[in-house]
Amino acid sequence: MKRNKEKDEATDLETPFPLKRKFNRTILPFLLGLLVALVVAGSYVTRHIVEEVYVQQALGQADAMERTLRANHPRAWAILAEESVWKAAPEAGDLDDLDRAIHAALNGGRIEKLKIYDTQGRILYSTTREDIGRIEHDAPLLAVINEGTPQIVLKEAANNALYEMFVRHSGDTTHPGLVFEFYEPASYLNALIWRNTVWPVVTLGTVLLLMLFVLTRLVGRAQKAIDARTNALARVTRRLERFVSAGAVRAALTAAGDGGETRSSRLMDYTLFYSDVRDFTGLAETTPPDQVVAFLNRLVTIQVDLIHAHGGDVDKMIGDAVLGIFEGPDRAARAVDAAREILARLEEEADMLRPLRIGLHDGFVIAGAIGPEDRQDFTVIGDSVNVAARLCDAARAGEVVADTRTLARAGHPEGFGAIEEISVKGRREQLSIRRYRISQKGGD
Repeated sequence: MKRNKEKDEATDLETPFPLKRKFNRTILPFLLGLLVALVVAGSYVTRHIVEEVYVQQALGQADAMERTLRANHPRAWAILAEESVWKAAPEAGDLDDLDRAIHAALNGGRIEKLKIYDTQGRILYSTTREDIGRIEHDAPLLAVINEGTPQIVLKEAANNALYEMFVRHSGDTTHPGLVFEFYEPASYLNALIWRNTVWPVVTLGTVLLLMLFVLTRLVGRAQKAIDARTNALARVTRRLERFVSAGAVRAALTAAGDGGETRSSRLMDYTLFYSDVRDFTGLAETTPPDQVVAFLNRLVTIQVDLIHAHGGDVDKMIGDAVLGIFEGPDRAARAVDAAREILARLEEEADMLRPLRIGLHDGFVIAGAIGPEDRQDFTVIGDSVNVAARLCDAARAGEVVADTRTLARAGHPEGFGAIEEISVKGRREQLSIRRYRISQKGGD
């Protein structure tokens, strides 16, 4: 479990951080949502402010009309102010005077229609004379009468849309107050709202879109840089694995993820593969160096490839010797298969200057970083490693020697000879072994 966790951590370090994908899935939708929210909120607030300003303008217009009527048309003002006048139908002459006075007060403005109510909802004046004297109970009108809060309502007509603005004049000691209803074309107020809404919203939206564009470009470039660095790390990792074991590389990557601290050594259960070249010393003495190196490169390449193909790892290469490790429930069977396939492959090679011998042993080892802090080697050590090396020494040319316990774990594979008892250096008790023999060219 610990080794699998290390593999996952090392793999995470070799996987580019998906900055662009996370940005597109989280940050970008949030910013777009914020943009939409700001546009909607900006439109609402701007419209509300413009309508509020316009209502205040209507209040000022009502006050100006009251002052104009009071000062310049006292008779018309009296008609509106005195309730006694409305107990009976007003005379036509009075209404004509009131019409002239109000049109003079409006002074040719944008008002298309005007109604003036008392506090009972009775129409005291209307530009449509037939409405005068009728009592209305519209909700906006009642809200103004009861609460004094100005109201603005959009009325859609066949050929035109009008805003109805209800405002209340506060009145004085001579009369209780009047409610003015101004009808104004919606086109004017809509144009006002458009001028005051569109440009701020467009400006804000443009700024946010530019920010999104810049952020997207920056994230894209950052993702390319992350991918490039991660790919470079992966290439370095692959190159490192040519010189050290995959376990050492994983340990280094895991240490990088842990802030540079290499984890402590631990006891592991491995099947160990140990091989060396028979009479390599004699070969090195009698053969030109370039041929020796070419031979070793070919020999080690075959072993490394097949060890990896069977799920093993090469812990180290020491001269002509190779130490491989296999882990997992079926580790012994895979180690045996790798050893036999290596010998079979070497049998097919025509230029093998010396035969190979292999020792297999399953047991506990200590895996960890060995050496000073500035120069460490991640490797496996322990009695099991020594036993694997001794079994390799006991092997003849083109042989695999494995102890019986390892072969039992491997499922008693076929092809191995009878049980032998041998003594190995460093152990008091003898080991029970079996041999797998293959005819190897150039052997003795």
